[in-house]
Amino acid sequence: MRKIKIALAAAWLSVSASAFAADADRVEAARTYVETPTVQKMMDGMFSPQMANAMITNLVSQGKSTEEQRVKASEIVSQELQRVRSQVLDIMVNATAETFTLEEIKALTAFYGSQEGQSIAAKMQPFMAQYLQQIGPVLQQAQSSIAQRVRDEIGQ
Repeated sequence: MRKIKIALAAAWLSVSASAFAADADRVEAARTYVETPTVQKMMDGMFSPQMANAMITNLVSQGKSTEEQRVKASEIVSQELQRVRSQVLDIMVNATAETFTLEEIKALTAFYGSQEGQSIAAKMQPFMAQYLQQIGPVLQQAQSSIAQRVRDEIGQ
């Protein structure tokens, strides 16, 4: 019985060690993916002055603040965004490693490292803006229709 327990423990350790190695390989591949110029450019956009300005608009009202206050708020937002950038990148690495297989991460890295991947990434923001602008009215109409049907058919 003792030999069986030792054999099972050894097998479990072997499986755990190979799983850890696979996880380490995925994390390393995920870090390589996150460090690609295309992903870094996306991150630059998240931490850009435009993003800071959007945050400032929500924090400091234009009509009730001075230019000096808006400049100070911009500095604060930029400093705070830069302070958390490495943490955000680490979260992205871990989420990538936990979500995708090693082969998928390698494929992402190859794709976003390619000329086509870089071109697609550059076009994604304008694509999403156009797409969301066009589907907004469609979804609003669907929401109105759903609300009306629920009231009519369920009495709510």
